[in-house]
Amino acid sequence: MTIAVVENNTLVVTVGSYAASITAGSIISSFDALSHFPERRAALELSDLAIRINRFGDYVDQLAAQESVDVGFNVTEEKQAFAMQHVAITRAFWAAESRCMSWFVTGAANFPVARNEKRQRSADARSAEIREHDRKARKAAKRRAFPYGAEGEAIRSNDPEALEKIRKKIAGLENDCEQAKTANRIIRTMRTRKAEMAEIVRAVVEQTDIEAHVIGRALQHAEAYGSPLKFDTTLDRAEIRRLQDRLASLERLQERGDVETTVETSLGEIEIIENTDAARIELVFPGKPDDETRRLLKSNGFRWSPTHGAWQRHLNENGRWAAARRQAASGRSRGRVKRPSRAWLQGCNRRLPLPRAWPLPHRAARARTRGTPKPHPIKHPSRPSCRSDLACGPDLGPPRLDKGFDLRSIVFGVERLGLAAEADEHRSHIGGNRLIDAEQVRQIESADREEDVRAIFSRRSNAARS
Repeated sequence: MTIAVVENNTLVVTVGSYAASITAGSIISSFDALSHFPERRAALELSDLAIRINRFGDYVDQLAAQESVDVGFNVTEEKQAFAMQHVAITRAFWAAESRCMSWFVTGAANFPVARNEKRQRSADARSAEIREHDRKARKAAKRRAFPYGAEGEAIRSNDPEALEKIRKKIAGLENDCEQAKTANRIIRTMRTRKAEMAEIVRAVVEQTDIEAHVIGRALQHAEAYGSPLKFDTTLDRAEIRRLQDRLASLERLQERGDVETTVETSLGEIEIIENTDAARIELVFPGKPDDETRRLLKSNGFRWSPTHGAWQRHLNENGRWAAARRQAASGRSRGRVKRPSRAWLQGCNRRLPLPRAWPLPHRAARARTRGTPKPHPIKHPSRPSCRSDLACGPDLGPPRLDKGFDLRSIVFGVERLGLAAEADEHRSHIGGNRLIDAEQVRQIESADREEDVRAIFSRRSNAARS
């Protein structure tokens, strides 16, 4: 269906309840300083606008013609909304063009180069908005036509038929693996009898569902590159395992159901919602968060959803952990904790009092979210690499430092190195309120290997016993 028509240098757009008429004479003045033939440029602009509107209309018609299109997809509304906004954006581009000039038309004498370059950059930005609007409108129309993805695309977690689609895909991959195994047995048997390639292809086609051109191409490729004559199932089996893990995750998600939690923070009551239907975890604030809070939300993967009126991200373990971090940060001070410098510590000759425990290093905190933490070398066990308590988890409390270091942070580092015996031995120093001096801090900070850390703690234990 044609939406826009150009006749007698006049563009007529009619779709739904929207109608617009633009004559070439009304926009000729926009190109007087850009072209020797502004009337031709005006006619060309009207033609290009009509082509863009009609191509979008054809794209929407193609979406509506597919079988799996959503029943609520309204073709007329999509075309009308696009035509109205696209005409307005194009008019803004013409207005920006009217402020530009070409020295080839106006003459080079006293030409305002800098001012014209600024206006041309503005016109180029308006032209880019035309292309961007067409791209985004197509993407939005497709999303509304197929809320859960079109045929052949990735299976979305919020699809009501996601479990059935995943099971169907797993069955198809398992069938492909069985067909490949059968074909490999036939190929090995007939290669042993030194059969011709044509006979091998015919036997595989008769006993499997694999097409002849697929088998022939695979065998020719194997002979050309000297690889074994067989079908590889490694990727298919890996995909089956991935789909099985995802199927189990979605089943657990549906069994858990929707969960709503209200948390009191410094920003007010924040409502945390696990929306199973949308497969999203949502944060609902009492009002619009400030700039710092929005920055933290975006850095943790949350995006504002006007439809749901909440900050959302995918509902998974990472999403729950991000929500917990954001919840913890909302109830704490925004100030950054200032750690003492190495020079200050080296120049300190007195014993340092024990403050509260430092949080775990950033890498150790990430290992906690994945299950059993793996040992890793810690160069600075008493100075965590994370910049704030937000990255270290909500369960450790805000760090406090009164010109000192805590022995408990070193115990954490020893535990991460897998030195359980040393950790148990030196954990008793915490209960006895033992102190740690600057020299021991310096030695621990400069240790790079497990043997160095073990030796430092051994010397400290011997000194404590004596």
